[in-house]
Amino acid sequence: MIVSNLNYWMHTHNLFKSEAIYCVRCVWALALRILRSGDVHCNPGPNKKLLIGSFNVRGANDRLKTKRLLNYVATKNKFDRYIYSFYETHLTEKRRSEIEYGWRGEFLLSPGAGNARGVLTLYKATLFDTLLYSHADPSGRTTWLAGTFDNKNDLFVSIYAPNFGSNKEYFESIFKEIESVKTKYNIDNTFVLGDFNIDIWTSDTKR
Repeated sequence: MIVSNLNYWMHTHNLFKSEAIYCVRCVWALALRILRSGDVHCNPGPNKKLLIGSFNVRGANDRLKTKRLLNYVATKNKFDRYIYSFYETHLTEKRRSEIEYGWRGEFLLSPGAGNARGVLTLYKATLFDTLLYSHADPSGRTTWLAGTFDNKNDLFVSIYAPNFGSNKEYFESIFKEIESVKTKYNIDNTFVLGDFNIDIWTSDTKR
């Protein structure tokens, strides 16, 4: 490449041939010195990018809708790391095998009950270098994932909060549990996703 472009380089930089050859020799000498130094490492570049998705789907009982959700997340495989959580899925435990077959990847299912609740979390296996903790509560409210990536411990909590009465007590309980998990697994980064069912405009301090 250097030799074939020598005449072009001479012309664009107004160099005599002897000067151009001298410059080329300097480049080669520098390259050889770098190679012989033995302690040169490739630039690792930036950390792998993380993609996070969080949606209330208002029911996924319809099998075609469930398939569309799985296919949508599958289109994100070009990303190095991702996690997607869906809330109010209404997906019961009986649908687990269907999701396993349709997704064929990593997921957590906190099953719904009839036409209520339910959390489905889909994630790429490369989300963590090492998985430390995974849990899906049986009440259709939360999924939990903790693991190590790039020497840091990450925690992902996906929440579908109650939408009736006061949920202040619910969040107090959840936050205590988050602190407990953070302490147990020495968490560096915490990501809380969800549909919190909170009216931020109300003056009711109980919600």
